[in-house]
Amino acid sequence: MTLSRRQIAYLEELFEDYHNYPQRILNRKAVLSAHEPDENVGGGKSSFISKPQETKVIRELSDTRLQFLERVYNALNSIIEEASEDTLKVIKCKLFRNDGNNEWTTVATILGFSNKKVYNIRNKMLEKFGNKIGLCNTMDE
Repeated sequence: MTLSRRQIAYLEELFEDYHNYPQRILNRKAVLSAHEPDENVGGGKSSFISKPQETKVIRELSDTRLQFLERVYNALNSIIEEASEDTLKVIKCKLFRNDGNNEWTTVATILGFSNKKVYNIRNKMLEKFGNKIGLCNTMDE
């Protein structure tokens, strides 16, 4: 089974945003660790957990946005670590040259690969990425 054009576009958008994930994760954790004012002033016993470390961990583990950002970033790192030599060349050319603004055809020209080869590498890489983050189910892992 292959990915649709919309799936490829969405996964490519997530993939190309690789450089921003560490900062987005830190920002999200900062938002989650911000202290909320105590609304139970002078009241009875609160059901709120008073240990700040536990509260922080619970917030981070229950925050779907943070979990998604971390899952995407970890999957991208895993893809890069597991990549074959040609795939790694394509990834580096796409993400790390020209501020990540190279088109796939430009990547093919720079690396001396055919357009078809680069698109095949891209599709396999994005399919693997989509499976790792749980957005598609097209491969047996």
